[in-house]
Amino acid sequence: MTIKTFIFLLLGLLFCQCNKETTTTDCILSQEATFAALDNCRDNILPEASEIAANLVGDWKLVGYGCGFCGPHNPPEAILKLTETSGILAFRDDFDGDTLLAFDWRLEQITNTLEEKATYRFKTEPNHYALNMDIFCSEFMFFDERPFDGQLMLYQKQ
Repeated sequence: MTIKTFIFLLLGLLFCQCNKETTTTDCILSQEATFAALDNCRDNILPEASEIAANLVGDWKLVGYGCGFCGPHNPPEAILKLTETSGILAFRDDFDGDTLLAFDWRLEQITNTLEEKATYRFKTEPNHYALNMDIFCSEFMFFDERPFDGQLMLYQKQ
């Protein structure tokens, strides 16, 4: 790898951000609004599985997106419709195209040994990478795998 290639990749990584001004997708919040929603949701997590499950029923829309290590691209679009045990995901992405997925869901308990409290993860069958939520509050749910070069997907209840 030449030094020019390395510098180009490094600059591309630094400038890789998705925001409302550079996308044709109108469902994505600004970076500031996304981070405010993440912080607010983390501060107001629904603690009980029964509360989370009851709150999940309804319609959800992808409103925030981020990527830990990817080239510039339009953010995906996603709509979720959830009942007590099943759901439908309508997903559009530059890489995978259009996906319509029917699935069954449940909450999986995860024990955090450091804080000695239970948290929950959204598990689906079949699985899709846009459905890995593990933070739930009344208005939002999300997962944030950017620290591991993954994605951030923030959904808002409609």
